[in-house]
Amino acid sequence: MKRLFIVIVWPLLFLLTIFLSFSLLNYRTKYILKQVLAEENINNFISQSSSNSLISVLGLKTASDKVYDPTYEVVNKYLTSYKSPMAEESDYLVKYALDFEIDPYLIGAIAMCETNLGKKSPPDCNNPFGLGVYGKKTLCFDSWADSFHLMAKTLRIKYFDRGMETPEDIMVVYCPQSVQKDGAWAKCVNRFRNELEELEKQITNL
Repeated sequence: MKRLFIVIVWPLLFLLTIFLSFSLLNYRTKYILKQVLAEENINNFISQSSSNSLISVLGLKTASDKVYDPTYEVVNKYLTSYKSPMAEESDYLVKYALDFEIDPYLIGAIAMCETNLGKKSPPDCNNPFGLGVYGKKTLCFDSWADSFHLMAKTLRIKYFDRGMETPEDIMVVYCPQSVQKDGAWAKCVNRFRNELEELEKQITNL
């Protein structure tokens, strides 16, 4: 009877011992893992806080910083108010102007003086600036955006990089016949450029 008891109970005790050992080992493993993760999170927090503090102290900008630029809104509202066919692509006018470091209002004003903001552009040409229009020769674009890009690039390379930055300077090459007309072209550009600047003041409440 005693031997039978030992034969039955001993394996059970052995299995119970193994089970308890594994349970204890599993508990200790989870505990250690939690400690490691907690320490890592603390280090990450300290590192992030230090970085943010350094950025704040140095006055640096991060990717999350957003600066409101009213130019896009101004140009869109201006074109829309004049019922310009270019209004839907107005963001490209601003984008390409800024890409080439040209005042978007200057480009908008030139379009106003040349074709009444595209309304008098040659049919199906999307050319509001009179670019490449000589007699019967007319330069056409697939979109208004394409014409904005070429205009900004032209102003940068052929004018600004050569020291011609004001409407008066640009007029001498861009619209030379206007020089003999008391600078009418430059006056027109300045007038509508001022309109855009005034609209910006209204929008930004300056």
